[in-house]
Amino acid sequence: MGADICTIAIGEETVEVQFAAGARLADPDKLLEGWDREVRRISITKRKAVPSEAFERLVAQAFVMNAG
Repeated sequence: MGADICTIAIGEETVEVQFAAGARLADPDKLLEGWDREVRRISITKRKAVPSEAFERLVAQAFVMNAG
């Protein structure tokens, strides 16, 4: 069994989807934020929508990466 694909942190104004191996994901849409060695996140707010197709590609990549 692999590692976590992502975690979700819910705050008052923001929902963050954090990818444990986000630094290794291809992100042509530049959705991922963060400077940690591995972890990257997507911050979702009322004013900042996330394109669903780009988000789905990141989740699929993380799944494949962690399945091996």
